[in-house]
Amino acid sequence: MLFRSAKRDIKVEPRLAFVLNGSAFDTAAQGTPFAQIRKGDGKLKITGLDLAPYLAYLPVGLPVQPKGAVIDADLRVDFVQTPKVALSLSGTVKVSALKLADASGADLLGVESIAATLSDVRPLEQVAKLASLELTGPKLRAVRNRAGALNLDFSASSSSPHAIKKGAASADSTGATGLNDPKSPGAKAWTLELTRFALHKGEVSWADESTRPHARMALTDVELQADAVHWPFAQTSAQFSGSLAVAGKGQVAQLTFEGQGTDGAGKVHATVADFGLVSAAPYVALYLEPRLRGAMDAELDAVWQADGVQVAVQRLALRDAVLQSDKGGDLAKLKALDVTDARIDVKNQSVRIGKIALRSPSGSVQRGEDGRWMVEQWLRSSPAAGEPAKAGKPWRVAVDDLDIGDGTVAFADDSLAKRVRLSVSSLNLRMQNLALDGKKPAPLAVSARIKSGQTEPGTLAYKGTVMWDPVLVQGSLDMRNIPAHALAPYFADQLNVELLRADASFKGQVRYAAGPAGDRVDLRGDAALDDFRANSIASGEGALRVGEELLSWKSLTVPGVQLALAPGVATRLTVREAAWTDFFARVVVYENGRLNLQDVVKDRNAPTAATPDLAASAPAPV
Repeated sequence: MLFRSAKRDIKVEPRLAFVLNGSAFDTAAQGTPFAQIRKGDGKLKITGLDLAPYLAYLPVGLPVQPKGAVIDADLRVDFVQTPKVALSLSGTVKVSALKLADASGADLLGVESIAATLSDVRPLEQVAKLASLELTGPKLRAVRNRAGALNLDFSASSSSPHAIKKGAASADSTGATGLNDPKSPGAKAWTLELTRFALHKGEVSWADESTRPHARMALTDVELQADAVHWPFAQTSAQFSGSLAVAGKGQVAQLTFEGQGTDGAGKVHATVADFGLVSAAPYVALYLEPRLRGAMDAELDAVWQADGVQVAVQRLALRDAVLQSDKGGDLAKLKALDVTDARIDVKNQSVRIGKIALRSPSGSVQRGEDGRWMVEQWLRSSPAAGEPAKAGKPWRVAVDDLDIGDGTVAFADDSLAKRVRLSVSSLNLRMQNLALDGKKPAPLAVSARIKSGQTEPGTLAYKGTVMWDPVLVQGSLDMRNIPAHALAPYFADQLNVELLRADASFKGQVRYAAGPAGDRVDLRGDAALDDFRANSIASGEGALRVGEELLSWKSLTVPGVQLALAPGVATRLTVREAAWTDFFARVVVYENGRLNLQDVVKDRNAPTAATPDLAASAPAPV
């Protein structure tokens, strides 16, 4: 018995070494195949195995087509049967000069090298433990064609029939029951433990032919490191960091990030520097007609948990942003936009921003002859998408501090019989505790210079509160020499005169409230109307000629004005006193005893037929 037991423990040590097409193979093994516990180990070493000569044997129609690769390996294989079979692999594997093509044969992925260090890979148990995995020089080409198909979407070609050998189709693998059938009851998912992952010198080229213009973007200098990676994700958080450059049209942006987490919880800190908005122009053009240019910097943190995602934006800045028309003109631009201390809660659909600061914004506000505002013309109509989506829960947006400095606005309205032109400069606005729904009063301070034509600009300053659901404005107003004549076309249908010049001033308290029954207006303060000039617009034989001077004065001051307008109540107006300087009026008395100045304001209730026949009436000028 001792003799027979000793014979069973004999070790067998086979070895095989050869050179195939210039690639060296060297294998060695030892084992105890006759012992009660069968075990053994072996070594496999491959040097410079070029797969190119063998790729022709792969099935045709694969969604990803290998075009070349060189393999180096130095592996150790451990085997034991007690009586359960266990197989373990360890060592190193390196793939160099990997080239993959997509289903059309175009380049898909190229990698300088992929190096893996195996700690304990047990294929029969579907467990892989790797000490390291390093990718060097990967270059990925991603393309979306005009029809919207992505070359990385392999689902369309996964069901394509492959040409395979008959022997492979009829091979019987019952020797390892259940291992080769993923649908068998005993099958289970692979688990992966990766101590360290690294990617160096990566590149991604992106081309999207479904947009107009076509989108082009290149990610270069991609670096990525990760430690303690598990799949499926475990309780232990993976640590990761990385950086990349985004090459746009004449501009290179830098993105860096670092964080830790699993699929269930984690956090990441990211920074973006000098990102050119022109890179996103093809996608902005899907919704907006004008072109967008400028640069963006950002710094943010994101935290995710099972119940939602929260984003904290420390700073988001736009520099030299410009909105350009197709003809090349600037529709709007700003020197700088800074957003700081923003909090976004995706689950609760809320946004709170600490501060928004705009520096030197400028632009135009225009309405065309058809009555459409310019913004309506900017927006592209989206293609019909069936039934309109039901309105969901609205987002809650709040801004603690809104600050606009040194703004400029050119206002033009061509929808009226006489065009309206106004220029607003030195616009400064400060608003606090602003809520997008506008249901609570928010403190507001605004000042500006307002000009029309070649006259000296007037000034406006308001300090108080404002809300817009419902509309309520209340505060102190100080406006001086505002060109009221520029706004005359809006109430021209109520006047029988042509207003040439009127500089309005007011200093006091104002309150405006919109209600379902009507609007309420309260004014208390001192008013003035200076440099007033109005011409007649009525004509007829013996009457005033068109364009004849009708009213003018140098100054009209009205201190102590109190005005109250309310629905269903008679208007109340009280004035402490009034003083005119250099007053002139052309007064005409008609035969019926009516003065021409009584008709300066049109009587909406009077029928048109009741208008005096100016040709038949002999006016008596006085």
